[in-house]
Amino acid sequence: MTSHDVPITGPVKNAPSQSGTSIAERRKRQYFDMSENDLLTPVPPFPKKVMLELSNGCNHACLFCANPHMQRQVGRMEPDLALRLIAEAYEAGAEEIGFYTTGEPFVHRELARFTAEASRLGYRYIFMNTNGALATPERAKPVLDAGVHSIKFSINAGSRETYRSVHGKDDFNAVMANLESISRYRSEKSLALWLAVSMVVTRPVAHEVDELRARVMPFVDEFITFECGSQVSQMSAAEQLLAVGKEDPRHQAVCSQPFTVLYLTQEGYLNLCCIDYHNYLAVADARMRPLKDVWLAPEFQDIRSRHLNGTLAGTLCGACWQGCRETSKPLRPEFATVIDKKAFDDHVEALIRRRLPDL
Repeated sequence: MTSHDVPITGPVKNAPSQSGTSIAERRKRQYFDMSENDLLTPVPPFPKKVMLELSNGCNHACLFCANPHMQRQVGRMEPDLALRLIAEAYEAGAEEIGFYTTGEPFVHRELARFTAEASRLGYRYIFMNTNGALATPERAKPVLDAGVHSIKFSINAGSRETYRSVHGKDDFNAVMANLESISRYRSEKSLALWLAVSMVVTRPVAHEVDELRARVMPFVDEFITFECGSQVSQMSAAEQLLAVGKEDPRHQAVCSQPFTVLYLTQEGYLNLCCIDYHNYLAVADARMRPLKDVWLAPEFQDIRSRHLNGTLAGTLCGACWQGCRETSKPLRPEFATVIDKKAFDDHVEALIRRRLPDL
């Protein structure tokens, strides 16, 4: 099971006021308030929200994340494909766009260009999540000037020492400097930017939550904490070793994601989930057909039907949402990188124990 990044604490609102929407509230509505039952159908209307995996690469190696262990080939979305998908999604009815899923958005050198194009088209909410190490003033200012509405820094420790252990990089001071630089720049330019910091609470950093909150709140609008989850069952070893406490987030019978959000991988595949690192939930190739058609592809209709009738065993969705113990298999093997799950879990556990020998 996974927490789906469900916040376990709400936003703190004592930072400089900026126009925007609380990320915690947006996530709460996304995962818990599926009151619009007309969306729960194998053929839902085109979603209002689209997320592009500009790259599945990341410059950090966080202990709780599957990215550093990923066996799928690392790449970047081709600029022409990204621009086409951004335009097609908007024309089809999307209103919000996020430039990240499994990787770090600043890995892609064209991030500012994509942000500017989304802004020009008229997306009302453009957002991204970053570890912040690459969000230097030189890289960040063009993105801010291009019209991004929300940036969330993922800072998962409150001190340089624990940050190095959790993130695998000694970037704590650099990230803090980049955060403060963006905060100053938005004030100087009077930018309508919602700036937030999130922290995944793991055992090594549980005592540093208040320390990090106090450190960042003078510069941001919101500080939120997330539980350490299994990332759709892909990081079971990390959850067992690092989780502080778990709450079951599945307060509804059906996961909203396949019905309400369009996820596109860096290869151009339509995926059911934002944290599928090996494309086990990829269902169609958006390079070959218009997005409107891909959204209603027979393969996607089939897995939505399985969500509705609860027959998800043997899929990552089943492992996450229903706690199924069957080995997960890709929905479309030709899109996926098939892994040995036991060997993967053993590798993850060994790495965590090496980096945190006191566990």
